Amino acid sequence: MAAIDGVDLFSSTARCSMAKDTTWLAMGLAVYAATGVADNSPAQFMRFKRAPKGERKDGEYMDRYTAAVLTASDGVAAGTRQDKSGDTLQRLLEEAGFTVVERTAVADDQARLAAVLGRWAGDARIHLVLTTGGTGAGPRDVTPEATRQVIDKELPGVAEAMRSESLRHTPFAMTSRQAAGIAGDTVIINLPGSEKAVRECFAVIRPVLRHLVDLVCGHTAHGA
Repeated sequence: MAAIDGVDLFSSTARCSMAKDTTWLAMGLAVYAATGVADNSPAQFMRFKRAPKGERKDGEYMDRYTAAVLTASDGVAAGTRQDKSGDTLQRLLEEAGFTVVERTAVADDQARLAAVLGRWAGDARIHLVLTTGGTGAGPRDVTPEATRQVIDKELPGVAEAMRSESLRHTPFAMTSRQAAGIAGDTVIINLPGSEKAVRECFAVIRPVLRHLVDLVCGHTAHGA
């Protein structure tokens, strides 16, 4: 058996991980060439997962109910606005039993947002990524485009359920374009940018978040 650190290189898990690394390396090269941002350098995208998420590694349990919060906002990224929606999202996740292990704010730029999402999707600690902001119809609202650049498959029902609930509160919800999907074994869901809308939409998706994480981590049995 060909292995690295005990991981069978011919297993489906390893093949999937290496295929994803090729995608993220290509993305990293493109972003680095376009922006020159050191944090988006190719080295940041070369991540080989040596332990499946939620499994034991060196005798230590890796909790699969972990999350990251990404705020898409020019003002928050520049430090001129308080990240109230990000604060709310982190609090709601923690109340739902998730541990928030990463959080950042990025300007409304598709390449930079996709770079962060791709890096987090390749991080063995992160199983759920929730974003806030950049889901409207404005020219700099590009979070759904960045999300679709990273995910392997969409979860249209999740986005539809959030929009349906938001429409009960405001007709402007029909202009929201949030996306949701799966990147490898990480769930990525876009939420709107307002603090009120974050609370409304999170209440909709909260009942299925743990189930989604269980599924993408391979725990597909009913009641797992």
